[in-house]
Amino acid sequence: PHGLALGPEYLREVRYAPTNFVAPTGVFLYGQSVSLLSNAREGFGVTIASPSYYETMYSWFTCLWSVSSEKMPSITKS
Repeated sequence: PHGLALGPEYLREVRYAPTNFVAPTGVFLYGQSVSLLSNAREGFGVTIASPSYYETMYSWFTCLWSVSSEKMPSITKS
């Protein structure tokens, strides 16, 4: 559903966050930096090169990863 090749040979895994998790801004962690990218409508991006901010965001990522599922959740509209 996401168009990416998956598997250990690609060094890529996908997990699905709980359905109540909302994140309209993209967050990318690399090196000791964090990049934040808004949606196309708002059109902004920023990179923060900070080991302590990276550590904070990595901790958030680890927590979210631990409660995310390997299977896509079914979405029901109420």
